[in-house]
Amino acid sequence: TRWIYDGGEKQKLYYQRSTDNGATFTTPPINIIGGDDVWTGHPLIALDPSNPDRVHITFLDEGDTIDQDYSIYHTRSLNGGLSFSAPSEVDDQSQNEDLQALIVDDSGDPWLAWIEEDDRFRVATSPDGGENWNTPSWELGQNDVDWVDMAISNSGIVHVAWAGESDDD
Repeated sequence: TRWIYDGGEKQKLYYQRSTDNGATFTTPPINIIGGDDVWTGHPLIALDPSNPDRVHITFLDEGDTIDQDYSIYHTRSLNGGLSFSAPSEVDDQSQNEDLQALIVDDSGDPWLAWIEEDDRFRVATSPDGGENWNTPSWELGQNDVDWVDMAISNSGIVHVAWAGESDDD
């Protein structure tokens, strides 16, 4: 489980887990990031299919301002969500980003898709399990994208589906 607490206008990012099929969740929740000077939101979570102890979370953060100049951050747990790494920046080049999909391939490498302010979407991946990010890996040539989703096959083929208008329309 991941959730945002809106403590006034500034937000904190929390994480909880259940080991009994959702009957109970860990308490207290882990505060991944947040405080009196943080603007954060839009979290995504994905598990490594080759190792369920590896939990990946991405989120947007504006730092101490609310100027819509978001950076994308990633944090990961290597121990099943008991603790998380310090957040690291994935991308800081855009405004008004909208995180859409976070998946992890069989090698343990996370992939992230997001929509930029200009309504194009980008995809980035980390070739080392979330330690470092190639960002953006590539930008697809669509305009007016509204939704993006991704999946990865067992053979490592990345599939992307999106809704919106194409440059070829």
